Amino acid sequence: MTKSPEVLDAINMDYLLSTYADMTSIPPRILKTPEEVASIRQQRAEQQQQAAASQMMAEGAGAAKDLASADTEGTNALTDLLAQSQAGQAVPQ
Repeated sequence: MTKSPEVLDAINMDYLLSTYADMTSIPPRILKTPEEVASIRQQRAEQQQQAAASQMMAEGAGAAKDLASADTEGTNALTDLLAQSQAGQAVPQ
């Protein structure tokens, strides 16, 4: 049997859990309030955004380091581009 996470997209898991808890008489204190759930999800979203921003900064720093250590003395594609841009020529894309 193949497990497909997309199948879960059709299920309202919060409502399912709440309904199941009601049907089985699970004490209400076991489940978090909707406000607590919203707060947790907001914090998680912020953490994910911070992680993505950190990853982008790390990648940018790596690219800057690579560019800073690139050979600009010999003849290569980078020096050709630099020469064209300094001469005011359009840089081919």
